[in-house]
Amino acid sequence: MEKLNQKGFTLLETLVAVIVLSTCLVTVIQVFSSNLKTLPVSERYTRAVFMARSLMEQVLLADTFAPGRTEGNTELTQDPDSDKNSEADSSFDAEGDTFSWVITVTGVPPDGADETNKKFVTKESASDSFELFRIDLQVMWQDGDKEKSYEISTLVKPKK
Repeated sequence: MEKLNQKGFTLLETLVAVIVLSTCLVTVIQVFSSNLKTLPVSERYTRAVFMARSLMEQVLLADTFAPGRTEGNTELTQDPDSDKNSEADSSFDAEGDTFSWVITVTGVPPDGADETNKKFVTKESASDSFELFRIDLQVMWQDGDKEKSYEISTLVKPKK
């Protein structure tokens, strides 16, 4: 019997190649789909960071500081006519992301203060006796059924 000189792949080789390629393709698709699931979480976190920085800049622009606490809500919605986000105070709306924020300003007593006054003070009447103020800012938002938050703090010396 004569041997035929055949060139090409056998059916078994072709099936093995298809199985290997399919496995690789499924793995790549799973990696991309998991990245797409984390995109909204990352976007909300980035928005919270920018909001916290913006609010902190607004507080730091003040000429004077008084101990106290300020709270608020801000809803970020996507404007259909532009790529920019707009801010509006309102209650929760499913179409936009609502962020709550809390700013706490506390006075830091001078180093020469006695031991009973070394803790942070939030009395508004004592605001003139502080050389430094601590500003704590927290931004909170809902991510599904969990509440997430981002916090920043700084110390500031008031302008005289």
